[in-house]
Amino acid sequence: QFVFENARLIVDDVGSHAKEIIAGENGSKHRLNGKEQVSSPMPRARVLLLPAHGATDEIASHMLTQLLAARGIGARTVSADSLTSERLVEAGGEKIEVVCVTTVITDGLLHARYLCKRLRAQFPDLRIVAAIIVDSEARDPRTRESLASANEVAGSLREAAKLTQSLVPVRHAPTGQTAFSS
Repeated sequence: QFVFENARLIVDDVGSHAKEIIAGENGSKHRLNGKEQVSSPMPRARVLLLPAHGATDEIASHMLTQLLAARGIGARTVSADSLTSERLVEAGGEKIEVVCVTTVITDGLLHARYLCKRLRAQFPDLRIVAAIIVDSEARDPRTRESLASANEVAGSLREAAKLTQSLVPVRHAPTGQTAFSS
């Protein structure tokens, strides 16, 4: 338990300094490509991340939340300790547009499949990504077939972020307004 709690703290710390680390400055300056970066407020969560089973899946979901935030997509992770019924309630609320079920352990595959089936049964129009980060499981046709209730199946966090981003609907300015009107 101690290891998982500290791993999550490390993920939080690295995620909050990702731009500086990428820029190679790892300090107080916030510059990328020589330009000062202004942090913009994070949009309301449109993506819900559900760890399939356990703390390791929760950490992976938390990492994916940070990858999505870097792409400007509001996302939040539900605790792995919550019941399936509680996760379904979360998925149905707050105008969630995409749910990503994440697992990094072989045991989580059955839980991921179960969650995807329950989500699809309760929310037929919901967009679902199954992030199966278990060796080459996501590439196995039998795995993809067993996760047929998901719209997309990803084999890495990067792929999951990309697929999730592709499923988030683009927001347009209200009629009569443009991006340049005040």
